[in-house]
Amino acid sequence: MSMRWQQRRVRLPWGRLSVQVAGDGAPLLLLHGLGGSGRYWAGIGPLLAQNRTLIAPDLAGFGRSDKPAIEYTRDFHVGTIEALLAALAVEGRLDVAGHSMGGILAGLFAARHADRVASLAVVASPFPRRQTHAFRTPRGFAGRTVYRTLQRLLPLVAPVVRSPVFPRAVIADYLRHTLDSYKKTSHALIWDPTVAEELATLDERLRGHPQLLLYSDEDTTIGADSLGRWQEVLPHAEVVVISGAHQLLLRDHFATLARWYTRDVVSPIEPLAAEGSRPSA
Repeated sequence: MSMRWQQRRVRLPWGRLSVQVAGDGAPLLLLHGLGGSGRYWAGIGPLLAQNRTLIAPDLAGFGRSDKPAIEYTRDFHVGTIEALLAALAVEGRLDVAGHSMGGILAGLFAARHADRVASLAVVASPFPRRQTHAFRTPRGFAGRTVYRTLQRLLPLVAPVVRSPVFPRAVIADYLRHTLDSYKKTSHALIWDPTVAEELATLDERLRGHPQLLLYSDEDTTIGADSLGRWQEVLPHAEVVVISGAHQLLLRDHFATLARWYTRDVVSPIEPLAAEGSRPSA
């Protein structure tokens, strides 16, 4: 594989899945959050691609992947990851990391396929809970017409949008999301409290495998109890808290996460102690 990111289109029964692939070596699956895409992980490439094969898909319905008119259930998303790995001929164990909503999907994949997971990293992820403020969807012919028009126009304005944190490519991919995929996926992974029942098996299934909970104590995007809830299901995980709020990966330039993968992941990240590392509860 090239050290540079390459976009590939994987044909699946529901449509085409866009995926960024780079590097050579042990596979590392990178799952983006609700507002991200595979290109969210671009900054980790220079740090890890020399020794790893990095796989960063646009989840179905997001970014440059197709957006079928389906329910976007958690079974569908986990099944899509399974199909992607089969299409890329990824066999055996692999490392799995997810940011925000992607951390929940990473946890679900690990719960269902613990025999394939070498390590699990959950980054700034909310813990599944019941939604208190539902998304409002366009109603009536006029509302749907306005929404469809905006959906076509928004990607065109991406080149002029600026952000001090988000790369322009990620902004463009975000503007390609549809309300349908956004709403249904967030409900299936974030706002369905029954997801927690599957995650409850993680400790038993991943016992002995390296686990990381990487969070920021400045994060106001997710529930304040999110880290504590994840510690309940991953009590043996290493916990590292750094600055950077919800976008700690982008603000940290992926340095902390990359460091976790470039040393013996069984031992603590001792060099980070001064930056906010603390032992798990």
